[in-house]
Amino acid sequence: MVGSALALRRFGVTRFRQDTTHAISEIWEVLALSCNSLLFLLVGLSVSVGALFDRLRKEYPRRREFFNTCAVVDPPNSAMQGMLSGIGFTVA
Repeated sequence: MVGSALALRRFGVTRFRQDTTHAISEIWEVLALSCNSLLFLLVGLSVSVGALFDRLRKEYPRRREFFNTCAVVDPPNSAMQGMLSGIGFTVA
């Protein structure tokens, strides 16, 4: 199909009227848009969003702007202290 389209583009365009050539060009543009949209949807459906966000949370770098900030957790809560130190706070 692609080969015939290329051959038609190279050798057969001069035999068509201008409005016919324009219509053929519009049809190819619509087909290309449809194929690109279908491909976009298929790729979107194949991505595991949950696994993507889990990996992002695991590999996300520590926030630099929190290194100079000291957080005091009162009453002491080890889970909260771990979470705060995990994102870059200094926990007292």
